[in-house]
Amino acid sequence: MLDALARSRDVRGPYNIASYLRDVAGYEVSGQAVSKYLYGESWPKHAFIGTFTEALNLTSEERGKLAWVYNLWCLPRDC
Repeated sequence: MLDALARSRDVRGPYNIASYLRDVAGYEVSGQAVSKYLYGESWPKHAFIGTFTEALNLTSEERGKLAWVYNLWCLPRDC
């Protein structure tokens, strides 16, 4: 879902997402970490999700969908 939301704003690929978040919001995250989020190898932290939603100007509907997916699949020990 993160990838689809970023692509809808012409930000493609984990390294470009990381760069975009750094440039727009000053949030430091590596492209490697974003890659792991996109491929389900690890769960993004709450700060990442917050920065992602703000930097990409997600709509209320998009935020709701992202929150639903994140909360449904994220176990407390994984987040």
